Amino acid sequence: MKNSIFWDNIDAILVINLDDRKDRWDAFQKETSDYIPGDKIHRVSATLGRQIRGYGKHPWFRGKKRDLTWAARAGCTLSHRSACMVAQENNWETILILEDDVELATNATDIIDSIQKVLWEPECIWDICYLGYTEPQIPYRIAAHSPSCKLVQFSGCNATHAYLLRANTRDWIARKLPEPEKIWQWTSKYRAIDRWYRRNLSRRFIVTAISQSLFTQSYGFSDIECRNKSLEDEACITSISGPYTPNSLFAWHLHLKNLKNRMLLAYDFLRSVSKRLNGY
Repeated sequence: MKNSIFWDNIDAILVINLDDRKDRWDAFQKETSDYIPGDKIHRVSATLGRQIRGYGKHPWFRGKKRDLTWAARAGCTLSHRSACMVAQENNWETILILEDDVELATNATDIIDSIQKVLWEPECIWDICYLGYTEPQIPYRIAAHSPSCKLVQFSGCNATHAYLLRANTRDWIARKLPEPEKIWQWTSKYRAIDRWYRRNLSRRFIVTAISQSLFTQSYGFSDIECRNKSLEDEACITSISGPYTPNSLFAWHLHLKNLKNRMLLAYDFLRSVSKRLNGY
């Protein structure tokens, strides 16, 4: 297996896949068979949102056209929580969580070679590392780099299709994400897991991403949005370009960003009250 050093540093790859999407599971295995060791891969049964208790009922649902979208978002949140809990149960220290519609970059072998030169160095510190992303959020700083790869610390992004987690971050996420009986209230406030990650993780953990990214998401039917996605939709990007914040100013800029995110929690609370009164 190529790039064995990279995969040796990951205890498990957890792939989130709905039970009725065997087509995606088969496609994932075919897509990654030349790159990811099969014994590292563990399938996590995803939660189907419309089967969660309370779907379609008051106060959250009023028969509106986006009910399925909200249900899918709730299912996605619970699925990522399940992945974290599986890792806890097995005492895996470093995990890679993937959604089943990921696609590897065309030059994946070269990217993995570059990543392992920066990601696993003893002085390289991170708690979560995105290997694919959309809309990366400022501030950015270069935490480590090789001639063809950068590890960028930033405040988060709008994606959960491919990310590495250390045990400390995983345990906190597993504690904070809601249990199924509380998912509708949580979703009314935070909307989606990637949005919640973006507003919360960088206040407590070192959030990073690899530039150039290793994974993108395929186009086609989105279980989250319950529709076919096209090239006109928000797309994964492959790198995070500057301007980069000087290291001496990064902590202050990140503090300001996190302060803004905390202020938005008040808006989230009001939005949750509105959803309880009016439904999704």
